[in-house]
Amino acid sequence: VCLTATNVNGSSAPYCEDINIYGIGLAEYILKELQIHPNPITDEAVITLPSTYNSEELSLITMNMLGAEVEMDYHIEKTQISLSREGLTNGTYIVQIMERGRPVAFAKVVVE
Repeated sequence: VCLTATNVNGSSAPYCEDINIYGIGLAEYILKELQIHPNPITDEAVITLPSTYNSEELSLITMNMLGAEVEMDYHIEKTQISLSREGLTNGTYIVQIMERGRPVAFAKVVVE
């Protein structure tokens, strides 16, 4: 996204920045929604994955409801992702599962 602003003297300079947009539009209907247990999370939770995912190629992105990425501790082993709420404030988050850098599934997480 680029923005060009002009000052009162007529000088202008573009400002450009890359942005990522998640969870908007058609992608919400293509991605598989996964379940987290327990949810709401008070300490730790587990996501069980379909066996079709290659756990060695998976990563996880967590976003708050404003779309900003936040840090969430997680560990992937075979068909399970263990999540820790440590460091997260109470609220609702979207956990997006990435395979080879592409989103393949998501889950809504409530942290209490």
